Amino acid sequence: MIVIEDLYYNYGRKNKKKLNGNVHSELSIRNILIENGERVALVGLNGSGKSTLIKTLIGILKPNQGKLYVNGMIPYSNRVKLVKDIGVIWGNRSTLWSDLTPVENLDILRKIYKSDKKKYNEIVKECVTNLGCDSFMNRQIRRLSLGQRMKIEFIASIAHNPKILIYDEPFLGLDFLSKRDILMHIDKYLNTYNSTLLLTAHDIDDISYLCKKVALLNKGSLVAYETIETLIDFSH
Repeated sequence: MIVIEDLYYNYGRKNKKKLNGNVHSELSIRNILIENGERVALVGLNGSGKSTLIKTLIGILKPNQGKLYVNGMIPYSNRVKLVKDIGVIWGNRSTLWSDLTPVENLDILRKIYKSDKKKYNEIVKECVTNLGCDSFMNRQIRRLSLGQRMKIEFIASIAHNPKILIYDEPFLGLDFLSKRDILMHIDKYLNTYNSTLLLTAHDIDDISYLCKKVALLNKGSLVAYETIETLIDFSH
């Protein structure tokens, strides 16, 4: 469960970043509750606060004020413990070691997460088979195509069996077949383990396929939190 109450974050307090002469608030969310198993798309223009919100949720940024709980923990003060139950993909940068192979990367990550070896390998084996990754599991990450690398990024994000998936533009630049395969397996994982999804994406088809609700952000504020159907009806 994710609970946000009167959350406020401002880069300006450190960097003196200003907009129109005033200190610019990057994030200001009054309240939001995301139940276990919900699938929520974070939607908004560039600079609307989506990435800032994600960074507060995983503990990279400490809010200036307000309450924020993820699985009952305060992210910035329980980050090491919290991230063991979160799977993350950053579409614009890799979380993998480029000179290592997928096999080597996944083995290191299993040890970092201190995951149960049997369960971890079971999830990896199923994904490798279903996503067709067998032929490049022993090839260095830097020698993989974008589609191949993103399949490994996806496997790495779920192999430790997290309860929350946070994906920031995970489909950027992917070809149709690679994106289709990853979309299907994200959906399968969420259904199997009743995990929570927070997704940022620009393609409405991707959002509609994976998510049930939309959190609409504008200039750092939450302006709507509704089901996709409600927002579509309202727009008409």
